Amino acid sequence: MKKFNESNAQGRRIFSGTFTGTDIVFTFIVFLVALAARTLPWHHVFFSGKVYLFDPDCYIRLRKILIYIHSFPQTHVYDYFQGFPKGTGVISSPAMEYLIAVFSYPFHNLSGFSTQLGRAVALAPSLIGSVTAVVMYFFVKGWWGRAAALCSGLVLALHPKHVEATVLGRFDNEMIEPLLLMVTFWLYIVSCQNRKNLRYWSGLGVLSAVYLMAWRGALFPLSIIGVDLILQVFLHRSDVDRLRDLGKGAGLMYLTAAAILGLICITDMWGTGGMFSWNIVSWFHVALFVCAGVPFFLLYQCAGSNKLDRQKIIKYACVAVVFFGLMFVLFGTHIGEGLKVIGGGNAWIDSISQYQRLSHISKWLKSFGILSLLAPFALFLLPGTSFSGMKWKRFLVLWTLVMVVSTIGRNRYAEYLTLNVSILAGMIIYYCHSIGDIRRAVMRSSGAVAVLLCLQIPTFAYFSNLHRTGGVFKIKGDIEDTMLWLRDNTPSPGDPYRPSTKPAYGVMARWDYGGWVESIALRPSIATNYGTETYGMEEVARFLLAKDEDELHKVLERNRVRYIIVDKILGDLPMYAKLIGNNSQFFVERWNPQVKKTEYLPAPETFSLISSRLFFADGSLAEAAGIQFQPVEGVRLVYESASPASVGGFPWEIKRLKIFEKVEGARVNVRGVPGAVVNLSQPIETNQGRVFVYNNKKYFDRHGMATFKLLYPRKNTPRSTGALESPQITSNGRKQAIQVRDSDISTGCTLEATLAQ
Repeated sequence: MKKFNESNAQGRRIFSGTFTGTDIVFTFIVFLVALAARTLPWHHVFFSGKVYLFDPDCYIRLRKILIYIHSFPQTHVYDYFQGFPKGTGVISSPAMEYLIAVFSYPFHNLSGFSTQLGRAVALAPSLIGSVTAVVMYFFVKGWWGRAAALCSGLVLALHPKHVEATVLGRFDNEMIEPLLLMVTFWLYIVSCQNRKNLRYWSGLGVLSAVYLMAWRGALFPLSIIGVDLILQVFLHRSDVDRLRDLGKGAGLMYLTAAAILGLICITDMWGTGGMFSWNIVSWFHVALFVCAGVPFFLLYQCAGSNKLDRQKIIKYACVAVVFFGLMFVLFGTHIGEGLKVIGGGNAWIDSISQYQRLSHISKWLKSFGILSLLAPFALFLLPGTSFSGMKWKRFLVLWTLVMVVSTIGRNRYAEYLTLNVSILAGMIIYYCHSIGDIRRAVMRSSGAVAVLLCLQIPTFAYFSNLHRTGGVFKIKGDIEDTMLWLRDNTPSPGDPYRPSTKPAYGVMARWDYGGWVESIALRPSIATNYGTETYGMEEVARFLLAKDEDELHKVLERNRVRYIIVDKILGDLPMYAKLIGNNSQFFVERWNPQVKKTEYLPAPETFSLISSRLFFADGSLAEAAGIQFQPVEGVRLVYESASPASVGGFPWEIKRLKIFEKVEGARVNVRGVPGAVVNLSQPIETNQGRVFVYNNKKYFDRHGMATFKLLYPRKNTPRSTGALESPQITSNGRKQAIQVRDSDISTGCTLEATLAQ
């Protein structure tokens, strides 16, 4: 392979560093392409006068903005609607939401404000993603010129993983993380190139603090800067001036960040008040930045000294030991728990798709394309290229390798890897344009562009699917209808936008419905989208794994639950069991010779759970395919969604989502023959028109007494769930209809009946 001819590159205007009309045209193209790709689901987001956001997290952030507006200028509001009944303080950095609330507050009394705010936050990710692609253009242009920059900008503009992170309607911290990373790394490079200019280093410290306030995981990419600084110290250990400049600049950077974070902790503006928090800046982060900054200041003081004071070294070493020992004592346990997010071991985190590995190469290709597989190998072209700031080859290699390894381990970092893939795609164009005969450079570059486009073909199906289905946006249909029914047909427990007053009751549902329960249904949720980081996750686990009614009612009463949302939760049962130390086996393995793979089938114990009995059999006594469902008393079905659940093998229809209400119910004491069986039956019609018979069976005790709870009132409207007939009890061939009023059920009245011979 011919060596790159540096004099050729310097003579080409297309790679010049000046800003011209060509840059305006190229950045405009990149911006439009990026914006078009991210707004493909427009008709899914803006539909029938409504605004639909990407997932529950986005709704949580929109609700936070509205809470800050209603409580303005208060900077923190205790939220009893989240993690009810304990409630939740500031659990994630609210800087972005509070800043939006500040700018939105003057307009909050205007007609249609909430809808317009929803439109604005839905548009924000697409605009931020498009700006990130433009920043990528200028990032690469400084190294490899305009042609490479255009290629890199377009690759990022069309990369499915970056589009997914910044798609229309995805108002979450993922939308801004890649942009902050690029700007932070750019300023780091500029600071190192102008290492004597302390303004750059102090600006980098400010930006690092802002990055950390935007995303708790910013420590991870910021650590790449720390590693590179250590490498610089090692590689330039004989250059005293460079060491002193690096020590002074890096020390200033870290201590500036520590000072900003320390100011936030002192003022306690977010009301956390604690010593440790992974989600929001705390004294832990201050200590961490101090730990990073002090050694660099010592480097600045000691570099070049011919004779170091031994006593001073011992003093510094003792202070360091005491400081790190104190860090370990105060934060050691929390650090270990936090590292599970990266390394695995947190049952809840491991169940989230974005924190899992891409288990098969086909999934990787669908997400990234073949280009991403070639990107790491493109690093080997770097020794054969020359660009502005050649020493930054080391940093680019380090950055790329860390992101490749991280993405293999956790899909969460995929959007970061898209930056490296885009940069290296531009480098390939530059390499092809620069080697060999200058007269064939354009042909080589055009060929390289064509190859790169072909390598991305596996990802093009993503855009077709994005336009057709809208990506996620799974709230439409059953989930939205369920949440709106809950909002419109249940008593208001309190003001969801002034949540510091404890509401009257809570709603039990799986954790990933929490954001919708709080933001769409406007009801307090027990478990939240913050999972194990807030109260409620273990309580939901105890509900889902309860096997008898005593366990069920203890959980419901302890958490003041009135409504329960159930769906097919079987696949998540092992995760919930692990959270509370339950060692039950919910699935059995079976080899299927037809498809030649192992299948996992629900164990009989799975269907004995209260949650399964409610979902599959509506809490009624029933039998299907050899599975016996025992009845559940104390809760009644009040709503079910329109669509059927994806289950088979049952002789009755099962809907996707169901809402049950905890009720006292009327007690009916039935007298009969001791030891005899007594049955209760009552036909029920749901809001969807589905009819089932609520059955219950008991035995008369030695005194000839059996007690049932009557839960269902008369069906009074077509869209309500209720009884079609009075309940009937039977025993030994004798029958009797129980005349029960709706008021008897709501007040817990006691009735008497007899079937004695």
